[in-house]
Amino acid sequence: MNVAAPARQPASAKQGAAKPLDYHLKRVEIDRFNIAITDQTRPEKSRFTLRDTTLSLADLSGPAPRPAKFRFASTFGKETPLQAAGDLPPSPFHYRGDLRTGRTPHAGTAVGPHRQCHDFGRDHRVYRQAPSQ
Repeated sequence: MNVAAPARQPASAKQGAAKPLDYHLKRVEIDRFNIAITDQTRPEKSRFTLRDTTLSLADLSGPAPRPAKFRFASTFGKETPLQAAGDLPPSPFHYRGDLRTGRTPHAGTAVGPHRQCHDFGRDHRVYRQAPSQ
């Protein structure tokens, strides 16, 4: 005579599903760091640097994410300022805000300065900024 043992449920099924971690970070800041990037996908292996970079993210929360505030500032190469500030909506993820660049060396010519309004994934507008006096 064969007697089957009763089926056992896994421990997680007995306890129910684990509740996701609730979190809210008021502000995360990284201040004054340098980055050197080399594009090794290109034969000439181009390299550029970002100096004195600051990054700030505010109002990070979950498990249901909400739009976070984003700020970024850096110096591209030797003297080109870069600044961005705006929102990072989570779904679909994109950037909505301003991007400011100073005079940018590009293929032997100077381009800029520019102020760009971005809503990546939806719209892209670029406005020529008036020269500063």
